[in-house]
Amino acid sequence: MAVVVTIASLLALWSVVTPPLSTVDEPAHFNSVLRLMQGGGWPPPETAPFVEGTFVALQEAGNPRRGTPALDELPAPEERSEIVPLDGPGLDGVRATDWMTQHPPTYYAIVAIALTALGGETWRWDQLVAGARLISVLFVTAGVVFALSAIRRVTSSSLAAIIGIAAVLAVPQFFNVLSLVTNDAFAVLVGSAMVYFLSCAMTASPGSRRQLIFSAGSGLLLGLALLTKGTMLAAAPAVVIGLLVVGFRQPSASWPRRLLPATVAATAAVIIGGWWWLRNLLVFGQLQSSRSGSGRTVVPFDNYDLFDFVRRASTQLVRTFWGSIRHALDFPTVVVLGLTTVFVAGVVLVLVRSPRRWIVVLLAIAPLLTVALISFHAWEVYWSTGRIVGIQGRYLFPAIAVYALVAALAWQVLVVPLDRSARALASGLTVVGTLGVAVYGVMFAFQTRWGSVGWRAMIDASAWPASAVLVLSVGWLAAGAATAGLAAFTAAHASGGVRAIGTGRETSTDAMASREYRGSPKIDDAHREDVGATNRDTGLT
Repeated sequence: MAVVVTIASLLALWSVVTPPLSTVDEPAHFNSVLRLMQGGGWPPPETAPFVEGTFVALQEAGNPRRGTPALDELPAPEERSEIVPLDGPGLDGVRATDWMTQHPPTYYAIVAIALTALGGETWRWDQLVAGARLISVLFVTAGVVFALSAIRRVTSSSLAAIIGIAAVLAVPQFFNVLSLVTNDAFAVLVGSAMVYFLSCAMTASPGSRRQLIFSAGSGLLLGLALLTKGTMLAAAPAVVIGLLVVGFRQPSASWPRRLLPATVAATAAVIIGGWWWLRNLLVFGQLQSSRSGSGRTVVPFDNYDLFDFVRRASTQLVRTFWGSIRHALDFPTVVVLGLTTVFVAGVVLVLVRSPRRWIVVLLAIAPLLTVALISFHAWEVYWSTGRIVGIQGRYLFPAIAVYALVAALAWQVLVVPLDRSARALASGLTVVGTLGVAVYGVMFAFQTRWGSVGWRAMIDASAWPASAVLVLSVGWLAAGAATAGLAAFTAAHASGGVRAIGTGRETSTDAMASREYRGSPKIDDAHREDVGATNRDTGLT
């Protein structure tokens, strides 16, 4: 619980550190929410306008839309405008297109309904932005809970789950992006929930009713993911392939029985969310419109160089995963390289040493296909223009549970064979290390975005009072310290029954196993039974 509170409070803190409506896409995401609150509906792609209220909010935030004048003096918080009634298609003759209608409306509709139910029609624009950001924080926090549950399911260890989720603290960009008004936040929720149900299906007894229920659940979540944004299309083949493997692990079953998990999931996904993309093909002749265009010219631009594209695209993908959002926040190269090296080493360690590598490989299909999807589109644009577009690490955040699972399994391989005191020290220091990266990230963002004007300017720009931000900051540090202490304490007092993953050695007692499963006997006993059956059928230990 402490690690979830740590992540939630850090997300909330990032939502304050980032100036309102100052990033590239947040104004458009916010505009779509505002338009729905005004009853503006969900027009076809490339036809939705920026409404007058968004223009006014951008002016008063000190980030006026191109073509509209900047204010001589920004209003104090109590003087800022209520913008829900301002529903004209532009301001002073200036028009702009809201591109977010290229996505399904799910995230925007949920946020609009929630803000309206809370009385948001009478709020100032800064209060609306803060409220929408907090809804994003809630979505992501729920996704973290699912990721935590998925890791515990695969590893049968609460301690490994804590370590894995704590590793998310070492991805500052995760907090930088997902603390804003963005549909990526809802994608993280449904993506993490989908990983959880897939993990349950993969570790349940082959052919059992529970396995079929988990398969159907993964299909339902896939359907919701498809109703969130286009990059989630990459999750569809991942779910189908994963559940085909699940079905074919029943060697004595008939062919229809083997195909049943994948069939149930695919049917649920098409009914719930797949229809949106079929509709796009039938109505608009394409899956999703793109601001950077689609297709490529007959011949490439004059200085076309495939190696240059691979180098620039891979560099941008890595930077924008760990800590870079355009030119507003760009971590030093040494930090990005260090974090990347540690993660790649963890991947190699898991693939070589962990008996759960097959689960990691299957779950990694979705993020790998996402990389392939965005890279192909970016290459088409590069071929025609020489520009690199659409390569963003945030597209991988819906699969953050896979990243956390790799961290947890790598930790098991490295740390579990140690003696009790060494394991406790390693566990505590691991969490402290991730907290260090998190502190560095938020302080780097604060200095980059506020510079010499500092704390007072940040508070003046926010809808939060200074006292709330101070309590949030102290609470986050306290939750982080509690997480580190909990990890060390658990490692020190749960030394038995821990398999040294990949070594074939096992300690003599079941102390950790009994401790790990304390708290939810019915569910966990069933899980233990499922894992045992899985291991017997597959030869895994």
